[in-house]
Amino acid sequence: NFLFNGTGATKTLDASGTGLLKFTSTFTGSGSVNNDITLTGTGSGEITGGLPFAFRNLAKTGSSAWTLGGTIGNAGTTTITAGRLALGADDVLSNTSAVSIAAATLDAGNFSDVLGTLDVTAAAAINLGSGASLAFADSSASSWGSGTLKPRRVISRATWTISSRLGVISPERPMISAPFSMAASRIFS
Repeated sequence: NFLFNGTGATKTLDASGTGLLKFTSTFTGSGSVNNDITLTGTGSGEITGGLPFAFRNLAKTGSSAWTLGGTIGNAGTTTITAGRLALGADDVLSNTSAVSIAAATLDAGNFSDVLGTLDVTAAAAINLGSGASLAFADSSASSWGSGTLKPRRVISRATWTISSRLGVISPERPMISAPFSMAASRIFS
């Protein structure tokens, strides 16, 4: 196991250089409820065992691609400001953690997850593979500012369900530039 110790600090995992930086054991945390975790770098990183302990915010920065395959226990915001954050299993991110995406990609692969609210702060992308779905909580209070969302499906003949409760199709919100249908659900599928 990999232990994150201490309180009130940001713990950074940097996947820079060549080759995959892969953690297969479950991380543990001691006194971590006030800690933030940042995944960054210029290469690729993967955490298959998860970060199931309680901590505050999860940030994905840098041009790297990180894949999360185990439960993530953050109670704060999951912020993706650059690069790609990919799901490596179903139900990885916290159901209550707000998700904020800037000029970056959230890649669901072929997996499904239920998430907190969605805020888009720049030109962001969400990739969905075959059978994937992401269900966001009611995000109508999120401003989205100048953000635009480009939902992308990895396979052909994508079907998009975008909740009207997200408030994304209105004069105050950016228009989603992909095939879509309005429905009462909160699921991208």
